[in-house]
Amino acid sequence: MSISNTSVYLHLNIKNMKKILLLSICATSVAFASDVFVSSTGGDYSSLSTWETVSGGSLSSLPASTDTLRMNEKSGVLNIDEDATLLGASLWGKAHSITIAQDKTFTLGTGIISASDGVGFNIGSTTTNISGDGTFIGGANTGTYKENNVDYSNIFVGAYGEKVKGNVSNVLVVYGAKGGTYNISSAAKANGIVFKDRSGTYDSKGGTINFLGSFTTATSSVLYIKGLNATTPANVNFKGSVTLSKEVIIQNYANVTIDTNKFTTSAWIGVRGNSTLKLVGNGSGQYDVSAKVRLNGNATLILEGDNVYKSGSATRINAEGSDNKLVINGSQKLDGLCLVGKGSDVKTFYIDLTNTTLLELTHLTVQPGGDNYFKTDSLTEYYTSWANKTSKVVDNLFIEFINFENGKVKLANDLLSAEDWKQVKADGWENFRLENGYITATEVIPEPAEWAVIFGAIALVFVAYKRRR
Repeated sequence: MSISNTSVYLHLNIKNMKKILLLSICATSVAFASDVFVSSTGGDYSSLSTWETVSGGSLSSLPASTDTLRMNEKSGVLNIDEDATLLGASLWGKAHSITIAQDKTFTLGTGIISASDGVGFNIGSTTTNISGDGTFIGGANTGTYKENNVDYSNIFVGAYGEKVKGNVSNVLVVYGAKGGTYNISSAAKANGIVFKDRSGTYDSKGGTINFLGSFTTATSSVLYIKGLNATTPANVNFKGSVTLSKEVIIQNYANVTIDTNKFTTSAWIGVRGNSTLKLVGNGSGQYDVSAKVRLNGNATLILEGDNVYKSGSATRINAEGSDNKLVINGSQKLDGLCLVGKGSDVKTFYIDLTNTTLLELTHLTVQPGGDNYFKTDSLTEYYTSWANKTSKVVDNLFIEFINFENGKVKLANDLLSAEDWKQVKADGWENFRLENGYITATEVIPEPAEWAVIFGAIALVFVAYKRRR
């Protein structure tokens, strides 16, 4: 059935529930498959007299998992005191607070196989606070979830751009956001977080999720985080303890910040497709990513603070594809940087030293493809076979420093040849080499003709300024 109303919707299934205060919500127009329970006044959820129904619903029992609960433009509180499942929540226009009781779970996005709309949180421009001693769980299942006859079973991609087919369970879906924010201070579990536009209906501007309490994957699964596009930033911030059982794949314009004193993972983190990962440190090297951070195509890794990334033999950062960037804000020690790139196109790994105190590296190397093997401390040679160590030369992979200065980058092992050093560059510098353990270069001094052009440009700007006055 279709409903057009001044209120938006909240789907909820709560068994044996005795006390729930209401969640107020604001306007939209949506389509649902079952009866909608509506309250205009607010009140205790367990008091059926506060509810009215749409399209023949019965007040003799609490709504089923595919029913909709809505409030008419009221801010409110929802107390979850029994295990509860929620299909969708539209939280437009008003602030809301959800509290989950101890040992109880609140699962968002369950109870439906096919719908034209309405799985997950529709936050608009509001702020929603989810707290309590219970657990908040993403509930959407991409193996069965469809919208407008679109199959979402392959909504995520893997580390190398392949579609992840089949079921990714326990996904938290955020849609129709206009810059709204979730502050989740209860424990949280999810195998996926996806920001999704509602076919342009609500001019989505992305949103922010702040995980302030502990976060784990719901099962022993990869964690997928997917944004929207360049104009709709999707922000996911982890500030409580983070425990991950497998790798993390951040993709499609997602901005992820991890700022916690307790971080555990046994795998690697992949950053793809114009996404950003920021690790905020406290000087203790608390981020131990045992199998590297892998940047894959217009991706950025920001290390914010001193000794963010635990130093050791595994702390090599791989940059695969074109235009990846590593930003060092502070001082950092790494085993090395490895530039990976198939084909003959020029690929550059940018190292931003604008706010760097010192970057210490053990190795610089390249690996042109997955079936090839890097030759340690070379940017031009690699092995095509590890068994017979057959060497091959590559000349299209570059390391480029942004705001380079002598004394900012320390390298423990010299590159093998002068040809290797030609693959290192920075604007305004030339003749890169290793001296006294530091990457050193010669600053380019403009020629007299170049100075004439520079001073001429300054004169033109001055004349234009005088004319404006």
